[in-house]
Amino acid sequence: MSKKILNGEVLTKISETVVKVEVEKLVRHPIYLKSRKVHKRYLVFTELPVKIGDRVLIEEIRPLSKRIRFRVQKVKKAGEQ
Repeated sequence: MSKKILNGEVLTKISETVVKVEVEKLVRHPIYLKSRKVHKRYLVFTELPVKIGDRVLIEEIRPLSKRIRFRVQKVKKAGEQ
């Protein structure tokens, strides 16, 4: 079983080690075949210094608490590709 790796943007800092990240992806409707953007927000554990607006790469880990199941793997500063 492989770990999920997602790309998102930091929305808020909950605490020193937890941030809220929004992940956006395109989903295609099964019948009408029209694509639409879907947003999902995750609570993410981080040991790296991150700021609001940074793009981050998050990976799935074992559950740390009720809602924290991802950690920041890599930080791209705001505005970078």
